[in-house]
Amino acid sequence: MKFGYARVSTAKQDLTRQIASLENAGCDEVYCDIQSGKNMKRAELQKILSKIRENDTFVVTDIDRLGRNFTEVTELYTKLKDMKVNIAVINQELLNHNVNDRKDEIVNVVVIPLLIYLAERERSILIERINDGIKNMPLGKSGKRYSRKTGNVIGRPVKVLNLSKEEQDMLKRVRNKEISVKSFCRFMQISRSSYYKYYRNSYLD
Repeated sequence: MKFGYARVSTAKQDLTRQIASLENAGCDEVYCDIQSGKNMKRAELQKILSKIRENDTFVVTDIDRLGRNFTEVTELYTKLKDMKVNIAVINQELLNHNVNDRKDEIVNVVVIPLLIYLAERERSILIERINDGIKNMPLGKSGKRYSRKTGNVIGRPVKVLNLSKEEQDMLKRVRNKEISVKSFCRFMQISRSSYYKYYRNSYLD
């Protein structure tokens, strides 16, 4: 039996392409996990591990779908091999493991760490490019950056404040660095944490 496994890190990422590839590879069942920092259990993976048997096949699209880092990938890959399960990596066939063929052992020892490193490096470069792109976005009136193309504000929604004219003038002076945050907080009778949470980047009504 062939078990397909798809994984993404956030709910915003699309699983469609992975699922289609797994189905095209002839998987009998496909399981999907969204593995965020808050969800480390990978419930769907655990279902596969409870059902998969010797000589069954575990299928992923890429080697980094096995885990978020080198440790997770190698631990799962080793676990599957110890269970005498075949492993198929659709986009990296060199990493396929057949329980009846021992010729791939040396190749996997060298190639798997290299491909995991390259995948992690590619992910780091992508994050760096995204951050650089955000830094180059223009600032709106709220102090938040926005996309020139879509006009969408980047970051959490800002709160619109309904302040008196005197309070607005004080807040403008803080933003222009004419008075200190401490003075503004004393004037408004609020804590510094409240200022940074509600006032610093909010719109003035």
